[in-house]
Amino acid sequence: MAGDLGSVRRARRGLLAGSVTAVAGAGLLAACGADGTGGSGQPAEKSASPAELRLSIWADVQDLDVYTSMINELQRAHPSIKVSGEQYASGQHYEKLKTLFAADEAPDVNYFQGWFWQPYALQGLLLPLDGLLSKDKALQRVVPANYEAQSKLRGKSYMLTADTGPMVIFYNKDLFDRAGVPYPKEGWTLDDMVDMARKLTRQESGVQYWGYQANGGYLRNFPWIRLNGAREWDSVVEPKKSQWDSPGVAKELQTQLGDMINRFRVAPPRTGVPADQNHIQFGYAAMKMEGPWFLPQMWGPKAARQGGLQYDVAPMPRGAQQHAVHLQHGHTVNAKTKRQDAAWELVKWIQSEPGQRRIAEGGRMCNLPETSEKLWAPLASKTYNFANVQALLQTQKTGSINVVGGVSEAEINRDGGLGDAINDIMDGKATATQALSVAQPKIQALLDAYWARQGGK
Repeated sequence: MAGDLGSVRRARRGLLAGSVTAVAGAGLLAACGADGTGGSGQPAEKSASPAELRLSIWADVQDLDVYTSMINELQRAHPSIKVSGEQYASGQHYEKLKTLFAADEAPDVNYFQGWFWQPYALQGLLLPLDGLLSKDKALQRVVPANYEAQSKLRGKSYMLTADTGPMVIFYNKDLFDRAGVPYPKEGWTLDDMVDMARKLTRQESGVQYWGYQANGGYLRNFPWIRLNGAREWDSVVEPKKSQWDSPGVAKELQTQLGDMINRFRVAPPRTGVPADQNHIQFGYAAMKMEGPWFLPQMWGPKAARQGGLQYDVAPMPRGAQQHAVHLQHGHTVNAKTKRQDAAWELVKWIQSEPGQRRIAEGGRMCNLPETSEKLWAPLASKTYNFANVQALLQTQKTGSINVVGGVSEAEINRDGGLGDAINDIMDGKATATQALSVAQPKIQALLDAYWARQGGK
């Protein structure tokens, strides 16, 4: 998303008409009227009326169900708080939040992915939570160090994690068994993965099976870049220097995206083959890096292939080091909320065991590793028929994010040309060295412009 919300400060109010789904379960109220009447047309009785909050909810059906139940439970425990949740049209969550913040109409509490909220905080739109955290013993707990990049900025806490998405290697056990290849284990290496992929790539009865399904984009490829010590930035948080043209970065991306597809031919091409003929969830690829949201596609009533697949998961392979994606999603408080105490009670409820139990029942991993182990792991293993929950739990403790700050991944991909560079590598139109040398000066220019706006601080 663009870093400057001020450019849309003059956006006309009311642009959300027709794009908001209000959660109106038992006891839920619609958002307060702008005239201070509470939407009733009559003056609100401040001494008797409950604090009315708005909460933005991620635009998935399961999240609507999860948060409807969570809100109802909160309101039964805290009758002095009424919450209305709202979802925006699919794929429009951030565009709507951007418009709402620009018009001073943003909800009191907002759901963010951990790498998207930083531009809002830099403009003073989000409430630093440290003062509230320091007074609340229930939330004074040990949070893994790998959470900080997605929850803090410049020494202040802005987001409390509600659910997480550590990414591991999913593998199709049937394809491994048919090829006589042992399953991946803890401590396996990138060389092991490449060797397995070669043995697993084969044709049977005229049907093509692939050893590996590569991911496009930057977010899902940064662990491979860093596997042997290369770094694409001088810092993951608010970088000042782009290092995309370094030989180590090019080498790892060439192996992962160029060679696996075009040289070794163990992964399907990016385009030209229908998804249901080359994707792991349909049974045609043996390995793929994914997160816990992918479990329902592999097993259960929503499985991509009828009857599901016999599969399991493994930790990311090692090089000289081991890296993995760990996505965090959570809640921030609007700096301009007039109901700060009630907003904090809502955020705390989402963090509590009743709230986290609802998160786990909805399929998402919980906020902290110990909560996931207690609430999510037993449910997930049984529901989605896989064994190695420890691979996901361990990655939750150690995984990281690609980049956060005032220059977003979306800008880097779009304006810095990184998206085009990655596609050109996957399509065999350019080597990684060639493609990244084109993107490097554009990416550095984005960083330079950002820091110039910050006064060089």
